[in-house]
Amino acid sequence: MLGARRTALFCFVLLVACNSIVGFDSLTKTRSGETPVEGTGDDDDDVVVAPKVDADTPAPPRCDPKKAFGDPVLVSTLDPTVDTRRAVMTPDELEVFYLRGTSAPYELRHSIRKSNAAAWGEPTTEVLSPGASELGSLAASGLKLYYWQIDDTGGSSGTLATFPFVATRTRLQGAFGPGTKLLSETDRSVVVPDTDDGAYWATYVTLDGGAFEKFVLRGSLVGTRVFDGVIVPGLHTAKAQDEYPVLGKGELTLYFASQRSGSGTVSDIYRATRASRTAPFDLPVLVPELSSASVERPSWVSNDDCVILFDRAKHIFSAQRAL
Repeated sequence: MLGARRTALFCFVLLVACNSIVGFDSLTKTRSGETPVEGTGDDDDDVVVAPKVDADTPAPPRCDPKKAFGDPVLVSTLDPTVDTRRAVMTPDELEVFYLRGTSAPYELRHSIRKSNAAAWGEPTTEVLSPGASELGSLAASGLKLYYWQIDDTGGSSGTLATFPFVATRTRLQGAFGPGTKLLSETDRSVVVPDTDDGAYWATYVTLDGGAFEKFVLRGSLVGTRVFDGVIVPGLHTAKAQDEYPVLGKGELTLYFASQRSGSGTVSDIYRATRASRTAPFDLPVLVPELSSASVERPSWVSNDDCVILFDRAKHIFSAQRAL
């Protein structure tokens, strides 16, 4: 009996020593799914439990897409005292590109910020070859810039040659290389969806009787070739001039500028939505909070449809929906 007690006591002492060596006492104080943080002293009470962070938890929404945009504001950090236009951002909203100047080809400007709540840094000039006369859009990767270039090659004859281009870069916040001319049915700049397999643009269509109106078209995009452009159904109304399409994420939202019957020569911003990429767009509606006596033309919208950039009175404006 005494031998059995001595054996049990020896095993107990050995178990305590092992626990002390490997730190089992501390591990048992950590709740499941939490990470132990080393304390500052020898007392067990110094063990601090850090809460587990779930990387898959989506960020809370920053707006209610059903609410109206707030009052438009001039983007005062982007050359506010000179003519600016056609601002487009990368999907992470940390880079913006826009055009500055009074005649084509315009100066391409580029600015960076640390977060989408921060002010833009000092804009710099980006050199494109050839230069840009219109900006279309950035691909979802942020590594492709689609644009349009106008070239007065006719000299005194006044003939203009216009071509769409795409320029690429190898990393975000890097410089774009020389543009590649698109093999395209259109001579206008194109806007691409996030799948980078289609292209939207606006062009004049001759109607019966010789009159012409401007429509928004969609075509397929494969590499540097745009083809099979067809009029996007449901957007156009008689006598309208529809142009400057801007796409939301998934091609479910489409903003565009339009001079509709009764609006004279002033274009306003319209919005059309649909339930899926293959469904037709619903009837477009005017976005009244972005309308004024000046010409408005959309240039970019965020993936969550919370922020929009547009041209007004030769300057860049932004507006954001409330939560």
